[in-house]
Amino acid sequence: FFSFIIALMLQSVRRTRAFFRSVFFIPSVAGVISIGIIFGFMYEPFNGLLNLVLTKLHLPELFWLRSESTALMSIAIMTIWRTLGYNIVILLASLLSIPHHYYEAAEIDGVGLIKKHYYITIPLIFPTLLFVFIYNTIQNMQVFSEIFVMTGGGPGHSTTTIGYRIYQNAFVFMSMGKAAANAVVLLFILIMVTLLQMKI
Repeated sequence: FFSFIIALMLQSVRRTRAFFRSVFFIPSVAGVISIGIIFGFMYEPFNGLLNLVLTKLHLPELFWLRSESTALMSIAIMTIWRTLGYNIVILLASLLSIPHHYYEAAEIDGVGLIKKHYYITIPLIFPTLLFVFIYNTIQNMQVFSEIFVMTGGGPGHSTTTIGYRIYQNAFVFMSMGKAAANAVVLLFILIMVTLLQMKI
């Protein structure tokens, strides 16, 4: 959703489009491990940057990665930020391929901005939206590196994903059969979810 909104904004920009596209894409090429370590420092509850900002805004501080209620949300925020640029580049390329005369005809007919995007933009870039949606679903359902670096599945297993469970079974508990079974189950879940998304 955020990628789509930003891509729409960049569609209307011409001079600085390449600059902003590069700025948004930089986190996508940075290493997950390094980003995870940096965000780990930012999420520190007592001397982290985010709690410092919350204090300056007179908002209650959060325990981020150290609380069961906020740990998964914290990792999700980092993942959204990291994958934003990749999605923006793909969606922007699709948006720029739409012939401009469709919008001009809609403007002549007095169509508003929201209707213009609803009846022209979304239908014409729908295959790209579907690809981005399915790709992100698959990536996020097998997330591992962020969990491994930032939380180790904790606190209280609140951030233990299937991908991290496969790693634990294989290389911590040395139960390769269980890890392989987990991987096969994940594969079937991903196939079913993908087929369901394409059907809907």
